[in-house]
Amino acid sequence: YYSEMHDSGFFKMKFKPYIPGDLRIIYENTNFLFLSHPGHSIHIEFDNKEKVNPPNKISFTGDAFKSNMELIKFQKSLNQNKLDFNKIQKATKSLNYEVFKIYMDSINKRMLNVFEDFVKSENPNDEVKTWGFIYCQEPYYYFLEMYPIDHAEMNKLENWSVPSSYYDFQLDLLPIKKDYFISTYQLSMY
Repeated sequence: YYSEMHDSGFFKMKFKPYIPGDLRIIYENTNFLFLSHPGHSIHIEFDNKEKVNPPNKISFTGDAFKSNMELIKFQKSLNQNKLDFNKIQKATKSLNYEVFKIYMDSINKRMLNVFEDFVKSENPNDEVKTWGFIYCQEPYYYFLEMYPIDHAEMNKLENWSVPSSYYDFQLDLLPIKKDYFISTYQLSMY
């Protein structure tokens, strides 16, 4: 969905989701996800001048405001444990597929530890737990998925591929449970 921003800094967007899911707001310095449900009304206020995502000054009112504030807390928690994407790119270029998979397993474990610490300290509701479980693993699945293409391109390899068993990591999320669809943004990337 797309909405124009008024000169006053306000925007309004109406949409009718058919299932609960997450939506991303991207505007200049601001970038964050929030949850949306069929029939819900949500009011969001944030300070776009901050150069941190999600913004420190953000509030939700309306339906599911508590879940959305928990979601923001989790996004902040992950951002405090930022991944070094340059390091992952170097690993993509230099490591063979077996070692790269082990490397990404260690990164996924780190992100899952952040998730588990968040759950222990904040005790979010089940919907936020499910969303966070899927969301924190996005770098893992993304970089594993892209590895064969990126590795070949970075090393100027022609007619190079990984064995089909390399893609077995994709089976980890199967079967996709109905409640996983709350993380529509992440699932659309797999």
